[in-house]
Amino acid sequence: MEHTITRVALTNPGDTDRASTDAGEGDEKGWQRANGPQVYRSLRPLSAHIFISPFLAKDTGFSQCDLDLLLQSLEHLFDHDRSASRGEMEVRGLFVFEHASALGNAPAHKLFDLIRIAGPAVPRTFADYTVAVPSEAELPPGVKLRQLV
Repeated sequence: MEHTITRVALTNPGDTDRASTDAGEGDEKGWQRANGPQVYRSLRPLSAHIFISPFLAKDTGFSQCDLDLLLQSLEHLFDHDRSASRGEMEVRGLFVFEHASALGNAPAHKLFDLIRIAGPAVPRTFADYTVAVPSEAELPPGVKLRQLV
């Protein structure tokens, strides 16, 4: 479920008097202004995939230092940027697959499938989920997995 507080800000001076008197008396627009759409907060985990091409990195000057800074930024993505629209979003897992070959040692979709997230249909907290991370033996040859968060 998701929950938010709806804020009503009337911008048309002619609506100011009508909203207070007509909102509950059958005026559909007054009702919509007073209540607005409701948004509900999801406890379902979201994921994002980022790909770094060694060939493009070489062409653009993207270095290991840049990668480290990017990963550090992702790790602390929402720590110092709270807002009503993001609520209490948090990074709960940051997994980095590293390939020995610049061409890659395994297809990305197969690596992503190795990290499994399972949970109930109606979670109450993030602790209701289990995150299964592959062991070193389960990884394809030439692929290393780093878990940062």
